[in-house]
Amino acid sequence: MNFGLAFHRICQQLHLWSRHFKTRRAYCAISLLNYSADLILISWMFSRQPVFLDVLFCVSSALIGISITGLYLKRPSVMLPDVLYKVIVSACALFNAILDADNGTSGAAPRLCMVSVALLSHIYENYFLFNAIAAFYREQEGVENSRPPPSYNLFAKSAPKASNVSLRKCENAAESVENGKSEEPPPPTYEFAMEKIREKMEKERIDSV
Repeated sequence: MNFGLAFHRICQQLHLWSRHFKTRRAYCAISLLNYSADLILISWMFSRQPVFLDVLFCVSSALIGISITGLYLKRPSVMLPDVLYKVIVSACALFNAILDADNGTSGAAPRLCMVSVALLSHIYENYFLFNAIAAFYREQEGVENSRPPPSYNLFAKSAPKASNVSLRKCENAAESVENGKSEEPPPPTYEFAMEKIREKMEKERIDSV
């Protein structure tokens, strides 16, 4: 028997099971299990307060429905209230079970064991939820980064169209340049500028005389 091969197969099987435990069906199963455990825990803690117990039953049912709906709608943030509620209930139940065990109440040890198992189950549910939230935001960030950069065609489509008057002016200017009949006067040359300077200097000299 090859122990290395057997160990490799066991690790591979555990890896497959861990991947299966990270699916939405597995989360629904563990969430419903924690929901049932919470009902048992609040029944233990508030057995003498039936009205408050009924209110907690309604709150638990509403939160588990919202949580599963948010899971299948890919809204992990909607699942946070249910997780926080379960953590608070399990923490209170653990504190109550420890007090019963210290006081020597009958049946306190099995109750403490069950509360500990429920707390571990809640920890796994929180681990799955925060992994789902992180994966969701990583996916959103990947979608944003995978978008193509803007092209010139997009800018050209969004640019305002030229008016008919401006287009007509451009066409007339182009035709006049081609035909040599530009309506605008040509720019002054160097000789023209020097002639103007001489005339100005001559005029100033005559005025001074």
